[in-house]
Amino acid sequence: FLDSMERLGVSSFELWTGAPHLNNYIESLSDASAVRREVERRGMHITCLTPEQVMYPHNIAASDAQHRKMSLEYFLTSLKDRTDRIPPLKQPGKIRQSLSLLQSSSHDQIISFLHAALVHHGGRLPMVLEPLRKLFETEYILACTWYCLKDYLK
Repeated sequence: FLDSMERLGVSSFELWTGAPHLNNYIESLSDASAVRREVERRGMHITCLTPEQVMYPHNIAASDAQHRKMSLEYFLTSLKDRTDRIPPLKQPGKIRQSLSLLQSSSHDQIISFLHAALVHHGGRLPMVLEPLRKLFETEYILACTWYCLKDYLK
């Protein structure tokens, strides 16, 4: 896949987390760190990570409560697996420090940082970090989704 993308001159792409690309259920395809290293080595960027939910038994819109819960757990596990491999950022005390730190960070690190802030403050960003919502809107939405899924599955 990466060879083809490189040959075609594609530098940014969506990564589908289903076989044969990256898959939690197949050990030989579950090393997100190896995929990341290979993508970075080629100077490419993953712009979107899309967990499989059609061919595999996942459907977050399932009417059956147990099926829906299992599907949400799968997505949460996928997100946690990816973010657990991300080195944590220092917690800055001021908005300028936060902005400077986040502007030089990967999307995954920003999501992880915002999620940690949400967890630490009961689902709300502290006032000092509130301006980051607009600057990192996509990452903030993903951090909130992660927070809500985790809360929902408790």
